[in-house]
Amino acid sequence: MPGKQNVVEDALSRLEPVPESATEGFGVDSIVAAGVEDFAEDSMDEEIEIEEEDELGEEDFEMIPPEDEPVFTLQHMRDMQAEDECIVQVRRFLHMYEAGDPVDLAGEPPCVKSLIARKDELNVVEDLLVLDVGAGVNLRIIAPAAAIIDIIVRSHSGVGGAHEGIVKTREKISRQYYWPRMKRDIIQYISACQTCGAFAKVHRSARAPLCPIGTGDRNELIAMDLMGGKDSLPTTSHQNRYILVIVDAFTKFALAVAVGGQSAGVVVRNVITSGYLFSEPRCVFCRIRGCALSRENSKTCVIAGG
Repeated sequence: MPGKQNVVEDALSRLEPVPESATEGFGVDSIVAAGVEDFAEDSMDEEIEIEEEDELGEEDFEMIPPEDEPVFTLQHMRDMQAEDECIVQVRRFLHMYEAGDPVDLAGEPPCVKSLIARKDELNVVEDLLVLDVGAGVNLRIIAPAAAIIDIIVRSHSGVGGAHEGIVKTREKISRQYYWPRMKRDIIQYISACQTCGAFAKVHRSARAPLCPIGTGDRNELIAMDLMGGKDSLPTTSHQNRYILVIVDAFTKFALAVAVGGQSAGVVVRNVITSGYLFSEPRCVFCRIRGCALSRENSKTCVIAGG
């Protein structure tokens, strides 16, 4: 088919024809031979690169952490604890307890009082204040105030953090660190995390499933409810402030009647006088608060109570 008549033209049909002189020396044999030579050269390059990498030692490689990922070495934690006033004061009180000297915690900040309350579990190991809760549990370093936010960031949204929830993030941090009110700080940070908020699941309250109402004839089942109250609707010239809505479940025919009150007597009178009831309904659904429906005789439905 000529290109002008072909609606979906092939891109190759628009290429200029190649002269035969330009294709000399490019037969199938020459193309295969060239491909083999190229493959052989690539293989030699790869072998040379592999041999060069094997000659390198571990000292030639260094793991460089991202700039936003703090790395807390033991020495780094020692320096930060030495600059933290709360930890310095706690260590001073621990020495006083060991020496049998009286300790007065009046006027001390809450962090000091919280740590001293667990003085039996505090210990100094390699010049680090740690929490030792017993055998089988790792020693937990008392985190200085300056390192708390960095610890939470690295554990929650850093490398390997994966924006886990409050429980998993707290478990991960608790394996290495401890500080007073740690749970509160973790909850506050994760609650304000924009990434977690963007992908958080909205927990909705469980709702009862909708069930269809079976009816086989008109006026077999009617439903009614009142609209208005608390000055939500204006008062008419006939002193009507409510709207009585009556719906037939079979035909879906709806009738709205203006009424002046929401008592049982007012509702019954308007239902009867509105001409909506062609016959005695078998069942009436009423959502009017405080009213219960009952059948007093064979012709009328009376709302008892009110």
